[in-house]
Order: sequence, then structure tokens, then C-alpha cells
Amino acid sequence: MIIDRFGWMATGLVMAALSSLLVAQDSPGAKGKATEKKVESKSSDDPVPPPPPPPSASKKPSTTKAAPSTSQPATVALPNAASAHAALVKIQTALGQNPEWDGIQITSVRFENDQDQLLLVAEGQLSEGRLRSKAGKVCESVMQEMFASANGILPLPKLDQLKVIRPAPREAATIFDEGLQHYRKGNYEAASREITRAIVENPFNLGYKYWLVVAEVAAGHDDQARRLLLPLILRRTQAKSAKQSDEYSEVQRRLESVQGAIRQKMNRLEEELLRETAAK
Repeated sequence: MIIDRFGWMATGLVMAALSSLLVAQDSPGAKGKATEKKVESKSSDDPVPPPPPPPSASKKPSTTKAAPSTSQPATVALPNAASAHAALVKIQTALGQNPEWDGIQITSVRFENDQDQLLLVAEGQLSEGRLRSKAGKVCESVMQEMFASANGILPLPKLDQLKVIRPAPREAATIFDEGLQHYRKGNYEAASREITRAIVENPFNLGYKYWLVVAEVAAGHDDQARRLLLPLILRRTQAKSAKQSDEYSEVQRRLESVQGAIRQKMNRLEEELLRETAAK
């Protein structure tokens, strides 16, 4: 009995000692010491990891709007004044050599741009409204000849400024007589203006047109006289009826009063144009 009692006591003491040891190992102080030993055991030569990169700023979508394009569509370059003058001469020559087109008088032309379309704006007068379409075809033909082979840009005729003026033969005769009076007095500039007015009132009188050439020759306007005489020369050489021949004979009869230096200059100019047209 006594032995059993001492045996149980010894066993209790052993269990108490083991319990104290386990409590000591789980205490915070023991864990801290273990951590310190673990840090100290790490070699000082171990590489130190680089610090983490700073967070990149998030890219915000741009709120700036692209500026609207201000470029305008390419415009067609306007032909120069020399081209306009050349067009006028060609148009007047084409119209003047055909008696059927005497009612079409185009006195000036210019080029304009309208919404990137090149226009040939003509000014003058028509004896009848129906001649407007014929004038347009003549202008188109001239534009085709001048521009198609150059750059392919054909100006469109704009003829709405051609006024319709009905012929007034009596008024024309009165104005023409005033022009002749100026001519006989040596006032050649005034004579040219009045004869031009007579042609406006009656464009079908061939004699008026020849007298205008005479007035321009007398005034020393050689280039203008040549330009006005050329279609008349072509008209005479291309005459297809006896009526046209008789008309020219009557003109020559009325020009008999023109003599001296003016008549000689007129004849030379006529001969030059006849040679030039025959050579073409």
C-alpha cells in the first residue's frame, strides 16, 4: 500500500514537470527570442531586394477635340485677261463670218469661278431670244478649241446677261449718219462710237460693219481694225449665195468715198488677211 502510494506520487511529479516545460516554450518571450536568433543567422552578404516601383499614373483619355479641317476644295484657276481677249476674238470671228448669226453680238467676255466650276460670262445683245442657244453652241465650240487640249477643263458659257434688243433700222440709220458726220470732220473716235451704236440697233446691215473698220483704221487702231475685218473677209470668201455677193458689191460702192491714205491702209490690211486665210 505504501509503495503504491509513492509510485503515484512520483508519476504526478513527472507530469507536472513536463507541463511546466510546454508552457515555457509557448510564451511570447520565447517566440521573440527564437525570431531574433533566426534573423541573426542570415548572412549580411545576401542581396537586398529593390523597393517596389511607384504606381504608374493611370492614363486618362484625352478630352481635347481635334480641330476641324479648314482646308477648302481646290478651286479652278481663272484664265488671265489675255485668254479672255483671245476667247472674245475667236467668238466674234466665228459669229461674224456667218450671216445667220448677225443677230448675236457678244461685246465682252470674262472668266469666273462658281462653286469650283469655271464659267465664261458673256455680255452683249441678241436680236431674238431664240439665238441664245446658238450663241451658247458657238461659245462651247471656242472653249473646246482653246482648253480641251490644254488641261481638260472646259469653261461653261453663261449667257443670261445677253440682252434681247429688237432691231430698229430707222434709229440705226439716224445714228449712222451722225457717225459719218464725225468721220468727215476727222473726229474718228466719235465716229467709231456712233457707228458701233448703229450696229447695235441694226446688226444686219453689212455696210455699217465695214464703215466701223474704216473708222478704226482712220483712228490708228490697227489691231482693232484687223479684228473687225477678219470675220468679214471670211464671210466674203465663204459666200454661198448671189445675195451675199450682191451685198458685198453694194458695200464696196458705198466705200468709194473713202480715199487717200485711209483707203490705201484699208486695202493693204484686206490683202494681208486674204493671204493669211488662204494659207490656212
